[in-house]
Amino acid sequence: RVIQRDGIWFPDEDQAFHTFHLKERDRDVPFFLSMVKGRDRVIQAGGAMGLYPLALADHFQHVVTFEPDPGNWECLRANLESRDCLKRVTAYNMGLGEACGRGAIDKPNPLNMGANRMLPGEGGIPIVSLDQWRFTMPVDAIWLDIEGMELAALKGAEKLIDAFSPLIVTEENGNGARYGVGETDIEDYLETLGYEREAGIGRDRYYRRRSS
Repeated sequence: RVIQRDGIWFPDEDQAFHTFHLKERDRDVPFFLSMVKGRDRVIQAGGAMGLYPLALADHFQHVVTFEPDPGNWECLRANLESRDCLKRVTAYNMGLGEACGRGAIDKPNPLNMGANRMLPGEGGIPIVSLDQWRFTMPVDAIWLDIEGMELAALKGAEKLIDAFSPLIVTEENGNGARYGVGETDIEDYLETLGYEREAGIGRDRYYRRRSS
């Protein structure tokens, strides 16, 4: 079931709305906007209930967001529709990874639906790679908060990254360990693509491609 709190649809079991979701968004989005240079397109995942895509839609021509969890997805769509954002936000009920596949949702903390994560290979939810898409409008940034799947998603976006050199933001909170990702693996991988770590806020790390 879903409920509305402060005009925003949320899964009724989520208890992290006021204490975490809104406060973190209000801290992170202004910092992100200060770091990204363009305002054409941003790719954001996971979309959760739509708080971040909604905020970014006020600043970008096009927001692309991915959210695999069915309950979160229902709220995301309802929130986008209630604010008439569907023309500026393209949302997919899918997870991101290195290649196409399927997965299931794991809920390690049922009171915080933003902590839900993918279990690749164990269910029927689609997992896709960003390189499946052919983006023509510049991609200014990729912002990933997908509970440990960040490195896999980046590996599935090498062509996109090579084409547009987007600002890359990844949540790094230790959840990658369950997928075999070490503490420095994201930074080490992005270094091979010509990126260096530039900043951080909270658990997010910001990477920008070095000037040639």
